[in-house]
Amino acid sequence: MSESRQQQAEIAGLVGFALLAISLFLPWYAVDPPPSAFYSAEDLSAFRAFGWEDIVLVLLAGASLAALVRTRNVSKAAQLEGLWRLVAALGGVALCVCLYGLLVTPGSVGSAVEASRGIGAYVGVLGAAAILGAGISGTRSVSETAGRPSRS
Repeated sequence: MSESRQQQAEIAGLVGFALLAISLFLPWYAVDPPPSAFYSAEDLSAFRAFGWEDIVLVLLAGASLAALVRTRNVSKAAQLEGLWRLVAALGGVALCVCLYGLLVTPGSVGSAVEASRGIGAYVGVLGAAAILGAGISGTRSVSETAGRPSRS
């Protein structure tokens, strides 16, 4: 496999992991109460707004990081391709969870208040998409190299 393509995929995956992990601490929702409310505006991070989604995103980010780290130590093309496919699958699931968080306002925010999306939601989607793209790029790179005859 082309070493530079693998390194590019690894870097993209690590950047995606970092963005996804950081997004969990950024505000995903900005809650603006009605004018008659006795409480003030509040920003909710993923940990405060979600029920199960934040746990799933932490697990997906950790598993994708473990798979990305493992790709450095694998020399067999079949195992390497399987790891990159795993990274792509984890990134795809993380992207679905992030898009769900972007499109659906969680019940913990409440229905009587106006909630707008914060920067964390968009950073999470970007990070998950980067993990997915890294997995696809890594898989394609291994497949192209395995299908090519070696130059001797």
